[in-house]
Amino acid sequence: YVFFLGEAIAACRAVFPGCIIVAPAHIPSSWPNEPIPLGGRPDGQRRALEIAADVYRRCDALAIHAYGEVQLREELKLIREVVSPTMPVWVTEFALPEQLRPADRGRRYAELLRSAPIAGVLFYHLDVE
Repeated sequence: YVFFLGEAIAACRAVFPGCIIVAPAHIPSSWPNEPIPLGGRPDGQRRALEIAADVYRRCDALAIHAYGEVQLREELKLIREVVSPTMPVWVTEFALPEQLRPADRGRRYAELLRSAPIAGVLFYHLDVE
């Protein structure tokens, strides 16, 4: 994965020198609230980031997915610790898995995301019954 991602980054830079490359987003460190194992390690997401960190740093921004406030904060903390404390972070999937009226959901999104140090967000609406 790391080799091919590095090759893809190099190819994109060669053909599109001004492009902005956002590192692939990863799944949350807990889904739902369970650690993701990798090779027998309970901290699989951290290990996966450690393995890919050097190639992710060749991108212009990092990406995360988060489905709730706790995951958003955990993912930001993890990616900042392992990959870069300063690269821009795009939240390429975000949702609040709680039942809210549309206006209330919009306000919660705005409040939460305004408080997070992120460069951009794409919303992923979950219908919670």
